[in-house]
Amino acid sequence: MKRIFILVVFLISVSCGSEDQQCSSCSSNNATSVDDGANLFAANCAKCHGPIETSKKRNKTAAQIRDALEKVKKMQTIRLTAQEIEKIAAALKD
Repeated sequence: MKRIFILVVFLISVSCGSEDQQCSSCSSNNATSVDDGANLFAANCAKCHGPIETSKKRNKTAAQIRDALEKVKKMQTIRLTAQEIEKIAAALKD
């Protein structure tokens, strides 16, 4: 299942190209990005931080998440792409 998810994320990122070249389906899928972020949070973060709806990590930015992944010892085994971190940050916004 994890391999399928990774493949889907990869295919989406390849089909969208770089940040300078966004396709219309990618730019109109912000809701999907938030849904993906919620799923990523559930799979990688909720065990320690609780459900996304009530987590004390609400409104954390991608930079704050990256920083925690690098500095918090228990989080250093979590492997997320920059795009996945952005999706989690989007899902954490109120």
